[in-house]
Amino acid sequence: MPRNMSFSMTIPQMRDGSKTVTRRDGWLFVKAGDVLNSVEKCMGLKPGEKIVKMGQIEVVSVRREQLGAVTPEECVLEGFPDLTPGEFIELYRRGRKLPVDYVITRIEFRHVVELGLEHYEQLYEYLRRADHQHVGVIAGSPYEKRHPDLKAWVSGKLKEFEVKS
Repeated sequence: MPRNMSFSMTIPQMRDGSKTVTRRDGWLFVKAGDVLNSVEKCMGLKPGEKIVKMGQIEVVSVRREQLGAVTPEECVLEGFPDLTPGEFIELYRRGRKLPVDYVITRIEFRHVVELGLEHYEQLYEYLRRADHQHVGVIAGSPYEKRHPDLKAWVSGKLKEFEVKS
């Protein structure tokens, strides 16, 4: 069973697919190929609260680096295209007393979409909005990572589904 990874500060970016990199304090055990559940929150739940799963992600790469190594491109991958590296670092450090040279774990991932008839519409919307290369498809699809005809294939499946309904 996949381990949960919380994205409580970046729920919108995870839901719209714009976030494909995360920085973590620790997470030394994670490696490329690991599949994780992306969840809204998994610690500090109040009595009766349940974990809300947003989907699954597959780890593409992992490396250790200083927090201060953030670039403008990394801000975009983190889901914050309007922040400067300095602003992102301050956001990350908020509530933590970490020096800029603190070594964190940078985790790059792709969003995994499980296909079933009920998911075609959701996938089509996701692809229409995200329109990036970090999409993978599993569960019965003949297409996998970064297939150039993925949108056309999903559109065709949607049309098939509409005809059957």
